[in-house]
Amino acid sequence: MEASKNDKKRKKLNNIRLNASTLIRLNDYIPPRRRSAFIREAIDEYLNLPPQNLLDRPRIRGGTIRYVQVPFLISDSQKALLDLLYFDVSISVVVQKAILTKLDKMPFPPPKKHRKMLTRVPESQIAQLKKIAEKPEFGSLRAMNVTLFTRFLNEKPYEKGLSWKKAKRDRAGKNKQFNVLFLESVSDEVTAKIKQEAMDLEVELQPFLYTALVWWLDLHKHEFPGDSE
Repeated sequence: MEASKNDKKRKKLNNIRLNASTLIRLNDYIPPRRRSAFIREAIDEYLNLPPQNLLDRPRIRGGTIRYVQVPFLISDSQKALLDLLYFDVSISVVVQKAILTKLDKMPFPPPKKHRKMLTRVPESQIAQLKKIAEKPEFGSLRAMNVTLFTRFLNEKPYEKGLSWKKAKRDRAGKNKQFNVLFLESVSDEVTAKIKQEAMDLEVELQPFLYTALVWWLDLHKHEFPGDSE
């Protein structure tokens, strides 16, 4: 039941509600720029399976499930087939099931290249971060990042007026992609906490990471007199 080639060219923006844990899994495997394509592939594969009774899906009791609005492009024929075959449930329910079905077939854990914590940072600020990381109490960027993000998550300055930021170019007109790395022994734990907090706050990961880095630099601004962005 795959969509025709002509129809695949006609796509409309659609919003679905995914629970936070599904979106975290999806982001671990698929970069945001490929999200729509992956979801359409998952829908095609799911539509080729025998129709499922999604009204009988298990309910989770005793806890709060966090849902997030996720936009994606869907083809006209996919939407029509979903409406025809699964008229008794919302499109979000079917698409989430399709995504999970496809993710369950993928290798675990996700390839490390898909688990990168990337944001854009002006080169001058990267130099400052590296300088702070040279301190004896840190010794490396990875060790400093553990302290930085642990404090950021514990102190929650964004609940006290700190606004989310996106990187601007520095005075030399440059910024670059920066991979936030942690000590291997705690990397998975810290990364999971960051992603969960960003998801709970409904903030994209890039501004979440960059805001934490800027907040950290502001705590150490006395070490760089006369060098502000």
